[in-house]
Amino acid sequence: MTNARIKYLYIFLLLFFLGGYFQHPVEYDNTRSRFLQLSAAVEFGQFNIDMFEDENADVSSFNGKTYSNKPIGSALAAAPIYFLLRRTPPLSEADPLSDGIRYLTRVITSTLIFGLIGVVMFVYLARIGISETQSFLCVLGYAVGTNNWLHGTLFSGHMQATGSIFFAFVLVSLWPKNRLPEEATLTALAA
Repeated sequence: MTNARIKYLYIFLLLFFLGGYFQHPVEYDNTRSRFLQLSAAVEFGQFNIDMFEDENADVSSFNGKTYSNKPIGSALAAAPIYFLLRRTPPLSEADPLSDGIRYLTRVITSTLIFGLIGVVMFVYLARIGISETQSFLCVLGYAVGTNNWLHGTLFSGHMQATGSIFFAFVLVSLWPKNRLPEEATLTALAA
């Protein structure tokens, strides 16, 4: 493993530990609503959460059915992970949405992204000419100086949205300028 890859691994593990270390003892309604939406989709094959309507305040009703009032993106992104966890012993015998299943689902869908953003940020900053020390300090500022640390410990859509936006920014800003002729770029923007 090269020296650079070891640095990337250390950054990822540091952020992954910062996000993965914590398990909130009580889910607040925002994350609970998303977990109920996820469980209803995977366990019962439906998007309404009628079976859980008394367990959460973040709900909405339509045509006599109760739904989570949260966007469905987090639940859809987590559905394959939750599906596999629910079929893997010993979690297959656990209650739906047990602490272990919620923790692992959150770590894979939020904490993992929290760590990856740190690595990509470090690489990006170094690539645009920032020193490694300053790049690392920026990553630490992102990790512990913003609300991303909190969202790296929660099953909310915030970390997925942050990751999507940041990764798109990095891809667009590093895209080779000679890939498309300038006219094609202007035409695409005008359309």
